[in-house]
Amino acid sequence: MAFTHPEVPPSRSALPASAWARICAARTRLLILDYDGTLVPFRADRMSARAGEPLLSRLREVTERSTLRPVVLSGRPLAELRQLLGGSGLRLVGLHGWEEWTPGQEVVEHAPGAAVRERLEAAARAVAALGWQERLEVKRCALAFHTRGLPPAAARDREQRVGALWEPLGRDRGLRFDRTHGGLELRASERDKGTVVTGLQAGAPEGTLVAFVGDDATDEAAFAALGDQGLSIRVGADLLPTAAQYRLAGPDQVEAFLARWTSLLPARETAS
Repeated sequence: MAFTHPEVPPSRSALPASAWARICAARTRLLILDYDGTLVPFRADRMSARAGEPLLSRLREVTERSTLRPVVLSGRPLAELRQLLGGSGLRLVGLHGWEEWTPGQEVVEHAPGAAVRERLEAAARAVAALGWQERLEVKRCALAFHTRGLPPAAARDREQRVGALWEPLGRDRGLRFDRTHGGLELRASERDKGTVVTGLQAGAPEGTLVAFVGDDATDEAAFAALGDQGLSIRVGADLLPTAAQYRLAGPDQVEAFLARWTSLLPARETAS
């Protein structure tokens, strides 16, 4: 799909009338949301990026009134998502699809191959050799190097030096390198947000409109996977090129979008 520059909608409540007409016309709807930068603003202290009670209440209402259980799809580990969103009733997918949990069911974990794990361990050692391991988040199938909160010059310098180490690895089979909001990420590429969205779309009933809302480079795979069959929304006022069809300027607009989305749902359906 060609990358575009959709304009930020002028209203806080969201999308053009044509998009809402499409949402209303759908037989069934499946809503998929990123977390950081989408539902909540970014924070230097990651665990302080919590959804407030008004947003949690809205998410619970969306869950209770949806035929298909809404999903939060994030790069965060599943344990963090459960701590931040427990009790919301949402289905949670962490580490870009490597961990999955539906309330009332067991956690499903997928493991990358040994060769990929060895490359990630070598990439982590390279950052430790620079003395910056306090900025390194080691996940089961990915590494995240965080620069949020650093002075801009220091952040640029560290991203340049770590990027020089990681970017060539991202061209190898089995790994992907991304420059994200506030840092860098190197991760196993067999599963990503695009493969998750494709699987959810394939498993949904015929006539389902799948909508995905995300904000970062790692969400572009999901936008591209949906193509014209789904509804894709990129969050953020940066106007970077995107495969998404629409834009919202920030998490406050996402909350307004959720309010209108909820208003279109039948009263008190049972989530499945």
